[in-house]
Amino acid sequence: MKGWQPAFLFIFATVYFGRTANAWAYCRTTTCDREQAPPDCVSSRINGCSTQGVPIAWPSTCVSASVSAYGSDNGRGTTITADTMRSLVHNAFQKWTTVACQNGGSPNFVVDMFPDVACADASGEASYKVSGPNFNLWIFRDHDWPHDNVGENAIALTSTLFDSNTGEIYDSDVDLNSLDNDFAVGDDPEKMDLQSVIQHESGHFLGLAHSALSDATMWPEISIGQTSLRILSQDDRDAICAAYPPGHLDPSCDPEPRHGFSTQCDFQRSGCAVAPGRFARGVTLWQGLGLALFGLIASGRRLRRNDR
Repeated sequence: MKGWQPAFLFIFATVYFGRTANAWAYCRTTTCDREQAPPDCVSSRINGCSTQGVPIAWPSTCVSASVSAYGSDNGRGTTITADTMRSLVHNAFQKWTTVACQNGGSPNFVVDMFPDVACADASGEASYKVSGPNFNLWIFRDHDWPHDNVGENAIALTSTLFDSNTGEIYDSDVDLNSLDNDFAVGDDPEKMDLQSVIQHESGHFLGLAHSALSDATMWPEISIGQTSLRILSQDDRDAICAAYPPGHLDPSCDPEPRHGFSTQCDFQRSGCAVAPGRFARGVTLWQGLGLALFGLIASGRRLRRNDR
């Protein structure tokens, strides 16, 4: 399974929070975690974690997520409905937001499942609009995998757009490579465990990077039939508690995406579309806004498939 990376922003901030290196192994994704970092993002890593840049996170105590209304049917005998996918995504986020933090309480964050989006894999790359409704979409790619640039045998890819000065996440979309992978909803030693993949990708959605501990959900490798990533380790729990420390949820928090919500996948390709690792279409628009304002983490970190 392949993970993902954020991409654009300048400003210094450590991601270690004063803890000893051998006590933990999780990483927060920072604004310097990208292939083409600005000059002031010095290439410096400890235990695989970037020590430069601002850790990225959703700016409020709530956010929304949606799934494609079409589910998955790749023609190889596995059909996954939108209802099933919605339930799995919801349960994955629930695991993150209800963990018991070591100092008491749970992460100060909640993910609301919004209505399904009429977006099929033929629609191409997930997109973000700077003016107009958006969605944070989970979608199967049954017939096309538009992210060959992330490497062969990608299992999934999370593309996250953020403010390159503050680390504030604006949008996050998750593509599941059902073209090249057979996913199983339950236990199946011959297929890729969908629950494990979703649990890992939901961590990237929330701003977490890969862990150096092999028993962590955010470990960057998975084997066919492996189900252990469904269970959050202590390292995973520490990571999410650091990203969203316990506190009081804002009762007035609005989980609606920036600029409104849409159930229609009707983006204009001449508009502001983004793709992993690069600014794809809409470059002129991005330049007009100022490239330093936004970052795209196209999950350059990869959750690799381990076929040993």
